[in-house]
Amino acid sequence: MLLLLLIIAAGLLSRKIAGIPLMAGDVLYAVMMYVLVSFFCAGSIVNVAMMSICICFAIEISQLWRAPWLLALRQTTLGKLVLGQGFVWSDLAAYTLGVLLCIAVGLVAKRYKQRLHKNKEANTPEMQV
Repeated sequence: MLLLLLIIAAGLLSRKIAGIPLMAGDVLYAVMMYVLVSFFCAGSIVNVAMMSICICFAIEISQLWRAPWLLALRQTTLGKLVLGQGFVWSDLAAYTLGVLLCIAVGLVAKRYKQRLHKNKEANTPEMQV
């Protein structure tokens, strides 16, 4: 949960600090979505990534829908942060990059965990009968 809050804070700060590309916030949005999905869905790294990218893409594509109630929702602070305001093709690239970063980190962590487990087994003395 702390990780999720840190990602959200970093994403919000990325929009306030001059010199940080807007794409950084979109990458962090995808990372946040990956972490959120991984909290609720126990699955492989690839399955969590696919769900995350689908959600991000669906939210971005939904910005093309201009229903009055949806536009009103997007005018609220929470609606603006969660649903965005306008469709931008480059956001799809940023979401893809964010999810790919999560896949890379997940695979590295998985490999590290496997090595750690393997080393632990190798260093454990066998019981003698």
